Amino acid sequence: MVNKSKYTWIVQFYSPNCIYCKRFEPEYELTADKLQNTNIKVGRVDAVQYDDFSARYNINSYPTIKLFHPGSFVPEDYHGPRKSNNIIEAAINYAQNKSRREYNEPDVFEPV
Repeated sequence: MVNKSKYTWIVQFYSPNCIYCKRFEPEYELTADKLQNTNIKVGRVDAVQYDDFSARYNINSYPTIKLFHPGSFVPEDYHGPRKSNNIIEAAINYAQNKSRREYNEPDVFEPV
């Protein structure tokens, strides 16, 4: 989905049993709500179910947030505060500064 999209994506890699992911979920949902009808989309990947895919991106802790630009081979890691406004600000800056490249990835992102 991301590689075929014309949008920047904020993607959370999570584990369904992770307590930190569960605590972060309301803030991530708020991020998705604030970004509805914009050119920045919000999704998530169950890193346990899609472990091979997650391994490609060196996911070894949860939740992990990555920013994907359309067609980019390498997403940017987000290491900032786990607050909606901070995540949105980082995604806007990322979208404005990233150049386009094409590649193929499986469609494993779930919209939030």
